[in-house]
Amino acid sequence: MGPRSTGVAGFIARRLSKLSTLRFGLRFGTNAIDFDVGLLRKMNRETSVGMSVSIGIRGVHVKFRFNHVGQRFQFPILISPRATPRSGFLFLTIPFVVVGVLNTYVVAPYALRLENDTKNVLRQKYSAQVTKDKKEATAAQALLQSAATARLEKERQKNGLVVTQAAFGNFPRRARHKPGDFVVDGFFSDTSGASFGDGDTGTSSGDGNGDRDTNKTETKTETETKSTSTREPPWLDVTTATRFMVFDSHLDVNAQAHKPSLLGFCDPCPDERKFLRVRYTYKGVLHEVTIGEDDALAIPNKTHQLPEECQK
Repeated sequence: MGPRSTGVAGFIARRLSKLSTLRFGLRFGTNAIDFDVGLLRKMNRETSVGMSVSIGIRGVHVKFRFNHVGQRFQFPILISPRATPRSGFLFLTIPFVVVGVLNTYVVAPYALRLENDTKNVLRQKYSAQVTKDKKEATAAQALLQSAATARLEKERQKNGLVVTQAAFGNFPRRARHKPGDFVVDGFFSDTSGASFGDGDTGTSSGDGNGDRDTNKTETKTETETKSTSTREPPWLDVTTATRFMVFDSHLDVNAQAHKPSLLGFCDPCPDERKFLRVRYTYKGVLHEVTIGEDDALAIPNKTHQLPEECQK
C-alpha cells in the first residue's frame, strides 16, 4: 500500500528437479494486473538463470532473470502492447519450447560441465586426505570382518536380513533398476564377474561417474586406462561395516548419526553430496535403498523391494 499504488502480489514455486523450479505469480493492483509463469534453473551453488512470461493489462512481456551470489538481475522485454488470447497462447508456448531445447542442448550440458569441474577440483584438493581416510576405514573393516561374517551367516541360516552390497559416497541416482546393475557402477573389479544380487563383494574400482569400466576398456588408450585405474572413486565399499550393524534381522541408523564417523566409514568426497546405498535380501527377496547423508536408515522395509525382473 502507498500513496501512488495499492495492490497485492504473490507467487507459488514448485520444484521440478533438484536444479529446476517452476514459478507462478499473480499481481493485482491499481497500477497492474498480470499473470506470470516462468522457470528457474540452478547452474551451481552461486548462479541461477531463468525466464518467465508475463501477461496483463500492460501487454505481454518476456523476462530474463540472472541471480548470482545474492544479486538479482531482471531484463523485461515488451513483446506486445496488448494481451490477446492469441498472443497469450503463443507466448505461453513458444518461449518454453525454445527454453526446453536450449536447456537440453546448451544449459544442461554446460551445468553438467560446471558441476564436473567443481567435483574434479574438490577431489584433487582432498585426494591425499581421502586416500588416508580410506585406508583407516579399510583397516577398521578388517577388524570387523570376523564378527560381520558371523552375523551374516546367522542371518542366512534363518533367511533374515542379508546385506549383499553397500556403498557410501557420491554416485549417480538410479533412474531405473535393471537386471545386471551393480549397486554402484564400478563396484566390482572387471574380472569379478559379479552380477545383480551377488552376495559376495569384490574389489572396488571405477570412478563412480555413471560409466562402467568394462564398457570403456576397448576404447581407452593405455595411458587413459592407467590414469583411471589409479584414480580414487568418490565412494567407499561399506558392505562389511553395514553387515556388522545388523542385529536380529534389523538395521537402524538414526538421522542424527554422522555417517562418515561410523565404524568402518569415512568421508570419500569432502564438500560433495553423499549417499548411502544398501542392497539386501530379506526372506529371500532382493531389496535396495538409497538415503542421503543426513537421513535415517531402517531396514527391512517392503517399499525397498526391487522389481520382479531383478529378482532372478
